[in-house]
Amino acid sequence: MPYKCNKCKKQWMHKIGKCIFCDGELHEIIPENLEVMHCIEVNIPSKQHPEVPYYVLQVKDKSGNIYFRKSKTQKKPGEKWA
Repeated sequence: MPYKCNKCKKQWMHKIGKCIFCDGELHEIIPENLEVMHCIEVNIPSKQHPEVPYYVLQVKDKSGNIYFRKSKTQKKPGEKWA
């Protein structure tokens, strides 16, 4: 999830505690209107993901930021994802 500084409005992709530019507090931004770009089916289990198959989605928000999400259902490119 992205984070945004309350003071200088800079954004960060990782929680770093406080802004390194102005020492302001960070708050989490919940991305909205995500659109699926790619969907990959995974069939190899691991300790962290023992149930297969599952899908890894590459999604993009309205600002162009790209995220990866795990899904139990297959999605098609262009679909909206909540």
